[in-house]
Parts: sequence; C-alpha cells; structure tokens
Amino acid sequence: MEHLLAGCGAGLTSTLILHPLDFLKIRFQVQDGAHAAASAKGGTVRPYYNGLVHAIRTIIKTEGRQAMYQGLSANVFGSAAAWGSYFFTYEKIKGFMRNGDKDQKLAPHEHMSAAWLAGIGTMLITNPIWVVKTRMCLQVGRPELSGEGAAAAAAAQARYRGLFHGLSSIWKQEGILGLYSGIVPALWSTLHGSVQFVIYEDLKQRRVDHAGYAPGAQLPTADYFAIAAISKTCATTATYPLQVLRSRLQDGSRASSSTSEWQQANGMLKLTRHLWQQEGVKPFYRGLLPNLIRVMPSTCITFVVYEHLHRIFQAGI
Repeated sequence: MEHLLAGCGAGLTSTLILHPLDFLKIRFQVQDGAHAAASAKGGTVRPYYNGLVHAIRTIIKTEGRQAMYQGLSANVFGSAAAWGSYFFTYEKIKGFMRNGDKDQKLAPHEHMSAAWLAGIGTMLITNPIWVVKTRMCLQVGRPELSGEGAAAAAAAQARYRGLFHGLSSIWKQEGILGLYSGIVPALWSTLHGSVQFVIYEDLKQRRVDHAGYAPGAQLPTADYFAIAAISKTCATTATYPLQVLRSRLQDGSRASSSTSEWQQANGMLKLTRHLWQQEGVKPFYRGLLPNLIRVMPSTCITFVVYEHLHRIFQAGI
C-alpha cells in the first residue's frame, strides 16, 4: 500500500508542475513538416511551430495562456493512477521473485521483467485516459480558420470539456477501439520503463554498495536526482519514436477525418512507413526537446517524492 500511495503522490506532484511541457511535446509530435507551407498560408486548423519558443508565443497569442493547461485534468488523474499502479505492481512482482526475502538482490533481467510486466498492466488500465489527454492537448482554441472544411474540423476537435466527458464521448462515438487507439505502440513503449528501471535499480545498488549503506537504506536526495536523470535520459532516447507513433494514432482529428494520410497510415507499421517515406527519421524525434526538458525534472521529482513518501508511509503503515 505504501508503494501505491507514494506512486500516486509522486505522479500528481510532477504533473502539476510540468504539464505545459507535456502539452507542447504532444503538439510537436503530431505536426507534419510536409504541411508547414499549408499551415503558414492558413490552410490548416492547427498552426505549425518552427521551434519551442515559437510554439509558446503562438499558443499564448492565439489561444491564451490557459491553453498551456489543456488536458491537465486527464494528465493529473492519469499520472497519479499510472505511477501508483506501476510502483505497486512493480514491487509486488519483485516480492514474488524474492520469495519474501527483502534482502535478496535481483538480477538486471529480473528488474527488466518486473518493470515490463508492471508497465503492460498499467498501460492496459490507463490507455483510455491518455487518449483523452492527447486529444484535449490537441484541441485548438480560438483558431484562425480559413480553407474549405476548416470550421467543421475545428468543431470536431473542440468536443472534450474534461476527462470524464472525453471518456464518455469517445465511448459513444468510437466504442472500445477509440479508447484503446494507439495501444500497440503504447504496449511496446512499456520497454521504456524496463530500460529505465534496470538502469535506475543498478545505479542505486551501486551507490549503496559504494557508500557502504545497509541494504534498502535511503540515499541522499541528490543521489536520487542524479540516478533518476541518467536512467530517464537513456530510456527516453531509446524509445521516443514509440511515443510519437502513439500520439499520432490517438489523434482524434486524424481518426475522424478522411485524409489520405489516415487512410494510408491507420496502423503502427503503416504509419511508421508513411512517416519514413515523407521525412525520414525527423518526425520520429519531433518534440524531443520539450520532452527532455520536461522529463528530466519530472522524473527527478517523481522518484525523489516517491522514495521519501514511501519511507513516510512505510513508517506510518
């Protein structure tokens, strides 16, 4: 229970602080370089962002400062639920592997297996929440519209007032498949957690051994910051293209449109091939900068809060 509560608190804290960067990451992930010229001429609903600073200025100017917090309700609820269930399941699986012996050290492949299984379970539970978050972040407020069909496209986008309204709307309009759009790359992206936790656990154990701490001892906060940052950087760089694919497949405007792109790329492999043919490797890492700016402090905050809350709840429970 202490792992569940600590994970919920950690996810909630990091999300409240850093949601605008998550919002920007999603906006970048779904934009297409091939559509830049059309966007500049006002031919598309969504603006095209030339960079991080340009994106922030454009969004604040055309949609207002509050737009940077679109999707916050879904992100807060999803992050708290995801991190809580993830840490809870991860620690449960490790407990089974240790056969109740808390002092037994697990091998890297055992940490990877535990993290992967925890990630799959968590993703199956939370994917509908991430679909709503993605679509809310992509709703363009007060757009400058021009071009045929722009008003209809804008109306189709601006349909989710919050998390539960989004869940019920998608269920009514698209059914279970809509709530689980993007689930294939999402499940593959659970490898992200496996890579991250293998590195995190290994570095944490090395630090404990090097400093001569007792097994399971709490490390200084600075150590948790450094270990979390290193493990997250490695995992993010390795698996980021899967996040891009997931965001694009969860994009409601594409799913509801009759554009040739969606017709040609309505699956993970087809979408991968389509993006590669259009722009090569570039679209697979679009939005990486705001994501790295977000995930570094986010991960550090999450793991530091988790480790400290875990100790507090463990002592109390």
